[in-house]
Amino acid sequence: MHKQGLEARSGLECRLGLDSLLDTVVVARDHERMLQGRNGVSAVELANLRMTTLDALVAYAEALDSLAWPVPREVLQQIRLRRSLLSMPHVYASVDREAARTR
Repeated sequence: MHKQGLEARSGLECRLGLDSLLDTVVVARDHERMLQGRNGVSAVELANLRMTTLDALVAYAEALDSLAWPVPREVLQQIRLRRSLLSMPHVYASVDREAARTR
């Protein structure tokens, strides 16, 4: 899980960057939850939000890993959850349901 940019940084610089990475995770997660509860959010929009949150979670986990610190179980679970949700064919399923209704 190493990122090239993180390997070149010193330990102190990387530790100082953890706060901003965690803030990015929290903002992305809150934005995803807020829009997920709204009516009218398309599957594509939701997938984009989940991808943004996943990217933030992975960046945070990579930063922790680059310091040889343990990645919290909750972060790993959220990464797995979002990867599995993004691998599901949500967009196609909604299109198929609409096509079935018109028959």
